[in-house]
Amino acid sequence: MWCCRPSFQLHRGVGREEVMSSTLVETVSINYEDFNESFLTCGTCLCSFDGGEHTPKLLHCSHTVCLHCLTRIVASHAREDGTFRCPICRESIRIPSGGVAALPPSFLVNQLLDLMSRQRREVIPKCSTHANQVTSRLNEASDAVRTEMHQLDHAADATFEEVNRAFQAIVDVIEQRREAVVANVKKMRDEKKKVLQDQLDIIEAERRKVQQECEGLQYQVEVRNITKKIAHLNTKIDSLATLVEPRENAFLKFENGRGEAFDQVRATVEDYGRVATSRTFPSLCFMKAKKAMTHLRSEVVVTAVDYEGQTQQAGGDPMEATVTTEGGDTVESQVEDNQDGTYSVFFTPEQGGLHNVAVKVFGRPVKESPLSVEVLDEHNPETVYGSRGSGRDQFLQPVGICLDEDGYLYVADTGNSRIKVLSPQLREVQHIVGDALEGRSVTGITRTPAGSLVFVNWRKRTVTEVTSSGQLLSQFTHDRLQEPTALAVNALGEILVADNAANSIFVFLAGGKLVRHWGARGSKPGQLGSVAALCTGPENEVVVADSRIQVFSPEGQFLRTIFETKGKGPKGTYGGLFLDPRGLLLATRQERNHSCIQVFDYTLGTLIFTIDSREAKLKRPSGLAATPDGYVIIVDLGNDCVKKFRYM
Repeated sequence: MWCCRPSFQLHRGVGREEVMSSTLVETVSINYEDFNESFLTCGTCLCSFDGGEHTPKLLHCSHTVCLHCLTRIVASHAREDGTFRCPICRESIRIPSGGVAALPPSFLVNQLLDLMSRQRREVIPKCSTHANQVTSRLNEASDAVRTEMHQLDHAADATFEEVNRAFQAIVDVIEQRREAVVANVKKMRDEKKKVLQDQLDIIEAERRKVQQECEGLQYQVEVRNITKKIAHLNTKIDSLATLVEPRENAFLKFENGRGEAFDQVRATVEDYGRVATSRTFPSLCFMKAKKAMTHLRSEVVVTAVDYEGQTQQAGGDPMEATVTTEGGDTVESQVEDNQDGTYSVFFTPEQGGLHNVAVKVFGRPVKESPLSVEVLDEHNPETVYGSRGSGRDQFLQPVGICLDEDGYLYVADTGNSRIKVLSPQLREVQHIVGDALEGRSVTGITRTPAGSLVFVNWRKRTVTEVTSSGQLLSQFTHDRLQEPTALAVNALGEILVADNAANSIFVFLAGGKLVRHWGARGSKPGQLGSVAALCTGPENEVVVADSRIQVFSPEGQFLRTIFETKGKGPKGTYGGLFLDPRGLLLATRQERNHSCIQVFDYTLGTLIFTIDSREAKLKRPSGLAATPDGYVIIVDLGNDCVKKFRYM
């Protein structure tokens, strides 16, 4: 029997004279399957190279990958800079302008394919190994189907038991109700019967008394006594009139609620219970990863598909997921059914690098599982708005920022002596200008509980309140103010102003009345340096940032330090503070060669992570504010722009 084991003849000359007289021929026997698997199979999908969908493409790292795999990798893992990683060596590969199809072909693999094709034509394959492989695969398929049928029988039996238990529970409830109603009928009957029996006993007692009195009347001889007895009996007759009518009635009736109430019960029972099933075919379901970054909630979307390739329109599939790091550590994950045929696998990676997301439906893996998801360490901005200048869409030394409940952004464009109003999409809406903004010295801006804007002008030493459209509401100053730079408004409507020259926090009522103040210059706990930002906590406590972050009571008593640089080296400075409703404290921080956004757990006082953009580096980040959907918008003073990052 011939075996699919093509021979490659290698000719080697032994010497010039020997070549003229004879030729030495060496024959090397190579196993066809081994050769095909080693050289003619894509190492990513394990499919044989061909001239169609699995055309071999040569990467500049010298590895060969089929066109199908490259198309899939680029579709799901292409980077924003137009590159992707080689699935074999992870080297960065630039995508040609014509896409992966424009990558050069692997000429060596194509030549080997031609050679193997000629060998197959020359040798008639009658290899028993292939037949055995086919038979083995068919046996595996048969076993898999039989196993699924066996599991189906078990699932049906378990469902039968659940149905019986559920409906028996309803029967038990109905029977309990029937017994309760019957018992109530008996109770009412007995109560009524007792009243009637008591009345009957009274009647019988009176009857005996009358009979005794009548019997005694027969022996009376004096007319006077007889007359007296007769009068007594007449009175008795009149008094017995109340005993003639039964003191209780015999009315008992079961009201079964036929009509609307009965129809509701019947409809409830008729609609009770549902047998859930699915036509999802796991190996056709596909996965797609969204952009993943460390410390942020990342998502992989799984789309359910049936055997005919149709996407499902409803949920309910028992889907399970496991997320692991490159090192094999498990990352906590949750699967959420979107009820539209898609399922979201959520996880929050703590480290960068590749993460494997394995998903199973009915205990069987879906297509592309496990999916490799690249988690990025850097947190680049979703949006960058603005440039240096004084025109539209431009800033000049922007410092403060605040958001209203509709998502509109108010930026203190300090160098242009104005407040720029931006839409939630970061599009310019209008400018607020006025005398109170003049002098290029408005450094702090915030909102009141009523929705108005309050800002401080350190050069004019004024605190001004305007409407969201810029209409002046009030303005005040105070002789204690020397260099007011930052401010906040607590839940009581009190205005807190940080003064860097006085190294104090002043608390004013809305009209400008000073109600309290505290502060002393220094670096000890409770003392103040150059305060850059203020915000208030849920109990109206005051959070103050200079080179560290400290928390004070509403009256100014020092409570705790959240963050402080240790050691004798240069200390960084803060530019903005924001406490979100979830209890996360966000702060912008600038150090000598590094600027970032810090995210703290406000209650615990622990640093959770930092946001440090590599593609759009921060330069003197200042004020910031967070949106309800998990984005933080900061003012980048050094770059004269506004940047929007995802922090949740």
